[in-house]
Amino acid sequence: MITLQEVTKIYPNAEKPAIEEVSFDIEAGEFVFLVGPSGSGKTTLIKLLLREVIPTKGKIYIAGIDVTALRSWKIPYLRRNIGCVFQDFKLLPNKTAFENVAFALEVLGRPRKFIYDQVMEVLKLVGLEHKGDSFPAELSGGEQQRISIARAIVNHPPVLLADEPTGNLDPTTANELMGLFDQINKTGTTVVVATHNKELVDSMRKRVIALEEGRLVRDQIRGVYGYES
Repeated sequence: MITLQEVTKIYPNAEKPAIEEVSFDIEAGEFVFLVGPSGSGKTTLIKLLLREVIPTKGKIYIAGIDVTALRSWKIPYLRRNIGCVFQDFKLLPNKTAFENVAFALEVLGRPRKFIYDQVMEVLKLVGLEHKGDSFPAELSGGEQQRISIARAIVNHPPVLLADEPTGNLDPTTANELMGLFDQINKTGTTVVVATHNKELVDSMRKRVIALEEGRLVRDQIRGVYGYES
């Protein structure tokens, strides 16, 4: 589903690469944690997959598509097949929970009945079907993140990327959210989660790709956050 071939990203005026000679494959349906200290390149890697930035060198493929060679008008089509969840939720404050999730389908021109059915389905999946009329300010941090997850998966994308999705949440809520990601993964969605949360990574024992100073230093099938003693 995702392939990186010797990918390097050097930002203008940077002293060293943000990502350097990184290569890996992620199969369809895998759940992968992307770990490493601040500045290791995790967020840059997410941005590369979303084509927010272009690699200085190397190739990136998603579902067989050469992302690095995409023309600009095709980038929105790529992003429709990638669900995204961020640390700061990025919900529209003047729209209800239902409207925030529905917006992702409205921009695609889907019929009203289809939108209603799909939104209610994912709100139920994230356990918030009773909060559809609430505005973001009326929701807890965990509930807001659940709504952002619902919005990310309402179009049933084959890939879900999450950049520090539990960073602003308490441990109990973070555990619940990661269980939700696991549930989504079991429906066949490829899930990639960039995180600093050692406890979650260690408890779930999924594949772990570790970065340090932009380089891939470890790739374990049932890994933990750091090296095991």
